[in-house]
Amino acid sequence: MAIGVGFGLSRGPLRIGNHDCSILFGACAGIGSSVYYEWSAAVRRNLELSIERRSDSAFQWRFYLGGARILNPSSGTCESDTAITPVARHCLSDDDEISTLYVGTSLGWAFEL
Repeated sequence: MAIGVGFGLSRGPLRIGNHDCSILFGACAGIGSSVYYEWSAAVRRNLELSIERRSDSAFQWRFYLGGARILNPSSGTCESDTAITPVARHCLSDDDEISTLYVGTSLGWAFEL
């Protein structure tokens, strides 16, 4: 068994919804969010912990848990899918942090090249 820690940067297009929407406050249209943030090039800092295990037959399993933080939140735009959503009320200020957690697993066989 191996335990690992990873750190890195990633860059690319990103679109995320505002998951703080509420039917009571009028921020949702139907199911899901109608307010979203979009970056043509979001820069993210990633930190990840992982556990790996390889069997005698070279089958490998990996579980990971990580977090990502957007380093350029002011480069994104806040938009709405509907004309009735009050966008400005639900957009973040430039000082707000945008972070997310992620989890995953991978399965496969290890082989020599």
